[in-house]
Amino acid sequence: MQSRNNTWHYVSRIKSKDSFALKLEGGRFEPKNLEDLFACSIIVENSKHIEDAVKFVEERFVIVEKRPENSSFTSKQSNSFQFDDLRLYATLRPVEFMPSEHVASALSDIIFEIQIKTFLQHAWDVAIHNRTYKGSEISWTMERVAYQIKAMLEHAEMSIHDIDTIKETHAIPRRNRETVILKDIEEFLHDNWEKAYLTDDMITISKNIKNLLEALDISVNDMKGYVGKETNAMRGTHTKNLSPFFIILQSIINREPEKIRVFLSKSDTWYRIPVPPEIDPGDLDMSGNRTVYL
Repeated sequence: MQSRNNTWHYVSRIKSKDSFALKLEGGRFEPKNLEDLFACSIIVENSKHIEDAVKFVEERFVIVEKRPENSSFTSKQSNSFQFDDLRLYATLRPVEFMPSEHVASALSDIIFEIQIKTFLQHAWDVAIHNRTYKGSEISWTMERVAYQIKAMLEHAEMSIHDIDTIKETHAIPRRNRETVILKDIEEFLHDNWEKAYLTDDMITISKNIKNLLEALDISVNDMKGYVGKETNAMRGTHTKNLSPFFIILQSIINREPEKIRVFLSKSDTWYRIPVPPEIDPGDLDMSGNRTVYL
């Protein structure tokens, strides 16, 4: 499962003797028909990935029953936030060409439970569910708080699921000074480099460039000008042995070395310029404690 998605998580358990006895005392199940003697959970990032996990299970096991049967219909009232995570009741696939008395064939008759839930649902389950569902104390207040928390987490889950839509709402401010600068840098990168030369983590590279420019007291527009002039001189974005970040640094060194020199003389800054061996410092002495050689 890890090869399928490295962010998914798996946990399992075998029902304890006490839990087994209590379930039988409830009178709803015969011992041979107990569905969750063994149970496991597949935990996914958010609700968008639940169907992916269902398909993952369906490819490997025989699904006997699904609860709730339909994700678009629930038996709960609108003011109820009781436990209702997706449960699949499954069996192993029969092993072909194996005699019926073989252990693999015998196990294929045993039904077990697979819960599929999000990390937020799992967090509530681990932190709260067992205290209210199977706890050592009956408390109306505890249950009240538990389901209030579940309601808040369900709201958070909905927000995560629809975050691409919510981000366009006019009810929330869409940007501040920092995001305007970062968005400007991000768009500059996309406009000047092919996707193959860019990292998937555009947030971090944009922040790295912003920190560099602020340390050198250079505006985004000035940086664009330096890179543009270097590119016209067949350097800049034509350079293939440097990342976009270091192409920007090299362009500044070539076009505005005094900015680098002033920065290197400072002692009251946390920032240090990373310098790989491919960078040509020209006549700048970049050996001080304001640089990090890579």
